[in-house]
Amino acid sequence: MSGYGKAREDAKDPREATGPKSIDPDLMCRVEGCPNRWSVHRDGWQPLCSAHAWAHPKAWPRITQEQVEWVEQHQRYGETMAAQRASSPPVPRRAPQAPQSSSRAWRALHGVVEDIETDREGA
Repeated sequence: MSGYGKAREDAKDPREATGPKSIDPDLMCRVEGCPNRWSVHRDGWQPLCSAHAWAHPKAWPRITQEQVEWVEQHQRYGETMAAQRASSPPVPRRAPQAPQSSSRAWRALHGVVEDIETDREGA
């Protein structure tokens, strides 16, 4: 970490950190309870996420609830997938095998010369 990055980390209030991936509150959507970062800043409005920015303010509580449910659903999905990966043994990979063919042309093309020599001697 650079000296500048270290100074920024030291200057942060530890009470604000909610975990190793804490997000600066200034980057969050201004609607209370919204889990998204802001992405739209219209004139005369506070920064909002795209879900709230284009909706009527009366619909914001419903939209916020949908966004929270979406985040929770995807977190559960991620936890489920991680648990499945941890509980299942790794699948061994097989080396690719050449197709089995008895045609003389295929054997000649792929360098199986000894079979061709044997065929000539036996004939």
